[in-house]
Amino acid sequence: MSPFLRALAFHSGHRKQLLQGAFASVGSLVAIAIPLDLLSQFLIFREIHPGAALLLGPVLISTPYAVSRAMTNRITQKSKPAASPTAN
Repeated sequence: MSPFLRALAFHSGHRKQLLQGAFASVGSLVAIAIPLDLLSQFLIFREIHPGAALLLGPVLISTPYAVSRAMTNRITQKSKPAASPTAN
């Protein structure tokens, strides 16, 4: 489970802030995904289904975004040097 989902599930005090941050970071992607979905529907089928674009556009754009973000977080966490213990 990703740290974001873990925090979202188990830290109810920060849930509102986490969701606001998530929507802020994905908002512009979703705003682009819906018109692109409409355009692809028109080019492929020569008709437009706005309901499908509203449902599938955000899913189709946020899934690869979440996967790539999770992979990047894991890579950066592994590349950070381990903290040295402090002497007392």
